Amino acid sequence: MSGNSRFLSKIYLFQERETHCKLDNKVRKMDILFIRHAESSNNVLLAELEAKMASGEYTRDQGLRKWYASRSLDAPLSEKGKLQASRLGEYYSEVLKDGDYLAFCSPFMRTLDTLHPLATALGPKKMKVIVHPEIYESGGVFESNPATKERVGSDKCFTGRQIKEKYGFDTSLIPQDKGWYAGKPFETEDMCIDRSKRVAEWLFTESLHRQAQGKTVVLVAHQHFLSFLFCALQGISPKSYAFPVGNTETIYATICRKPQRFVSFRWIGKSDHLSRHHPPVIGLRASL
Repeated sequence: MSGNSRFLSKIYLFQERETHCKLDNKVRKMDILFIRHAESSNNVLLAELEAKMASGEYTRDQGLRKWYASRSLDAPLSEKGKLQASRLGEYYSEVLKDGDYLAFCSPFMRTLDTLHPLATALGPKKMKVIVHPEIYESGGVFESNPATKERVGSDKCFTGRQIKEKYGFDTSLIPQDKGWYAGKPFETEDMCIDRSKRVAEWLFTESLHRQAQGKTVVLVAHQHFLSFLFCALQGISPKSYAFPVGNTETIYATICRKPQRFVSFRWIGKSDHLSRHHPPVIGLRASL
């Protein structure tokens, strides 16, 4: 059995557990839509290098050196990624138009540019966006030496003030006048796993559930971080399981705090918005 199949076997289905998570005078459950960012220039570069390593044109060492020499510290969206973000915004602005939303977005450019078309289409009254300092990609913002492959944290990224001016999002949780990653080291995989566990715990907190009361939460982040986060939510080891999420694919879940903590998934890896012929959205809106 594959790692993903073994992982999915541990997920509670929404229909089986929803009745145990009804609201009373206390906030007990929260619906959340996870979104991975659209394709970035780094995604394109990595795919090209992996293809050359697979064909034998590059050795693994040559591929890694080229990656460290050519990658962007804060990668923009590719042309394909811009189209993906546009289609995401067009599709989900229709799906989500009847509700209110509280969105949390990674401070990286690729996540901000992915969410911006959707947030713009819905408007700030229906979707408040908060830039969250803990949901960035594994590694953080880092510079690297192609010769030694040494990696160090970098502040060459957006400041809170720049994000606020460009996107209009709430940046009160990140530094305003210096790069949001300033002062942090290169993040190892183990450090990212620990961070994903902290975020998983935050998703169960009463304070967040009260903040999101009456709203659906939207969380826009990254492949590796989301994979670690889903493992943390299920209490399984990310060293043994992987949870691949394609660019702009969505996962919709309900997180229940009481009487028993659990996560139930309505869908995983949805990418209908990338189809040329979108299916009707009435059923999806009803499920939200």
